[in-house]
Amino acid sequence: MATSLRTLDDFRGLSAATAGTISGEDHLRQSLRDLLTTPIGSRVMRRDYGSLIPDLVDRPMTPGLIADLVAATAEAIQNFEPRVTLKRVLVNVFEAGRFELDLIVQVNGRTLKLEGVA
Repeated sequence: MATSLRTLDDFRGLSAATAGTISGEDHLRQSLRDLLTTPIGSRVMRRDYGSLIPDLVDRPMTPGLIADLVAATAEAIQNFEPRVTLKRVLVNVFEAGRFELDLIVQVNGRTLKLEGVA
């Protein structure tokens, strides 16, 4: 059964950090972070859920790795996050083995920049 969300405020859930309620951009950011940082095969009842990003983390930082990070992000979001349309992935490299992903997504016609998602 497909869900029809009207606005970003319809995204509601529990905070993984505080167990309190969160909504809107905070809920979306948490959902995307969970998706992108979960290794494929690690969820018992959802073996296909997750992304390849955890498998890429320890590779040397090269242009090829950045392309793989972008592809892994796009694939996971396309497969598991139907609420958003991914527009752009920005890979911020801080040093070897340390990076951060910023995402530009569209939700019901509204464009958002989500910084530090993964």
